[in-house]
Amino acid sequence: MKVLLVDDYEPQRDLVSGILRDHDLVLASDLEEGLTKLAGGDFDVLITDWNLGERSTPIKLVDEAISMGIKVVIRTGGSTEGISRKYRDTVQILPKGEGGEVELIRRSVER
Repeated sequence: MKVLLVDDYEPQRDLVSGILRDHDLVLASDLEEGLTKLAGGDFDVLITDWNLGERSTPIKLVDEAISMGIKVVIRTGGSTEGISRKYRDTVQILPKGEGGEVELIRRSVER
């Protein structure tokens, strides 16, 4: 399974990298890097933070991944209401810091 992980916060990238160490994982630290890597790779799953710093959201990244048929998992430490309204059933939303987060991340990739 080839996974693109986009998160601007290094400890979160490290956490998810450790959880998914058995997968082909490509890391990006911001929106632009994520878009570049998405365009150049053949990914099965995109996992992205919803807040990529300085009021940056990954809408363009998520929309592009969906159009390519890539499964999308959005992780957020904030409210999921706006995300749910925009994407309804097209993405999986994982709140950060929830109990069982490690298992949720594993299962979201392996489905």
